[in-house]
Amino acid sequence: MTVQPQSLDPAHIPFPKKIIALCGDRKQIHSLVLQSLCLRAARGERLALVIGDNHFDAYRLARLARTHGFDPAVLLSCLELSRPFTCHQLHHRIASLAATRPYPYRALYVLGLLETFYDEDIRAYDAQRLAQKTLAHLKTIAAYGLPVLVTIALPKQRGREHFVEIVKRAADAYWQPAPVVLAQVNAQQLSFAEMF
Repeated sequence: MTVQPQSLDPAHIPFPKKIIALCGDRKQIHSLVLQSLCLRAARGERLALVIGDNHFDAYRLARLARTHGFDPAVLLSCLELSRPFTCHQLHHRIASLAATRPYPYRALYVLGLLETFYDEDIRAYDAQRLAQKTLAHLKTIAAYGLPVLVTIALPKQRGREHFVEIVKRAADAYWQPAPVVLAQVNAQQLSFAEMF
């Protein structure tokens, strides 16, 4: 599946029954994710977030909600956050979500999916095996109807670049947009009136 720039609409990601993977600059990707969360939560959708990269700006999300006339407290109450610190914890959280059906959420966001798998304290073979198992659980989650959006960044150290390829193969759509494209999407004003 190819994702075209015009389909990178915060109101419509992630896609139903799909795993969408976005790779790029964490700050720009995070801005797009916040827009998506704000739009979906403003519609009253309950959303699950697994934050693997320790980067989630709830204050910025609250400001975004307030800017568009939504009560930040109500919007934030639609989000369930998990912050695993190791790849084992991240895998366990995704596995536990996969086993919980019917899902009480309308979408699952896994931010910084690969960050804990890049940890050099974990042997590359073990990290790769666990990453593959985690992605298999995400595929199960998507197959049962819960849309999944994962964000990833390239590793800072050499040696684990192939983890990105593992995500590419598992995802229904993978996109590594140019920074200028993300900047254009993030610069657009959210049009909430059109969403309801």
